[in-house]
Amino acid sequence: MIKFISKIYLINFENSIMAKNSENVLKIKEMLPPEDKSLVYIIRPSIVGRVVELILECNGTYIATTKGKRFLYLLLDPGAYTFVSKSKNESSLQLNLEAGLSYFILQKVKAVGAKPLTVLELMEEVTGREKLKKCSLIESENIKEGIISSYEYTPESLAPESMTSKEKKKYAIIAVLVIIVGIIYIIWGISDLMRA
Repeated sequence: MIKFISKIYLINFENSIMAKNSENVLKIKEMLPPEDKSLVYIIRPSIVGRVVELILECNGTYIATTKGKRFLYLLLDPGAYTFVSKSKNESSLQLNLEAGLSYFILQKVKAVGAKPLTVLELMEEVTGREKLKKCSLIESENIKEGIISSYEYTPESLAPESMTSKEKKKYAIIAVLVIIVGIIYIIWGISDLMRA
């Protein structure tokens, strides 16, 4: 068990001054894994049962206690892992992690009485990153002490930034204007040819 714990590198910036900076939390959400590690995000985006705490384990080792609208992430050595979410029930997800890849696990909550039911599901990266945007980094007191990473963020470690809806609208307007100007030039050129 101790050997397994040494393989887990949980990145927790809530313990540092950097966590207070939303720009660094954004970098956490957009990072890419190092070439020799797998990056696993565990995301609990739902407000259903938001205050109810769920236990999260990996290969039989306690990792964290989660709440709604929160996420955590792990840098793991490649290999076979079983993630377990515990509440009234237990839900497990087995993954064979590959180096240099990111994985997004959805921790679902279904409200049923005082203790909700829980389900773990693997998500596509696009869906995972969208859900990640709506969540905050898990609080440090809910994470197993001593599982901290010294992983440094570099510009190369960040995922390509996706455009915001505002940027998409801006580029769509520019594209429409370019098309309109092009049509005007074509019409003007045709009218010049007809006059000649």
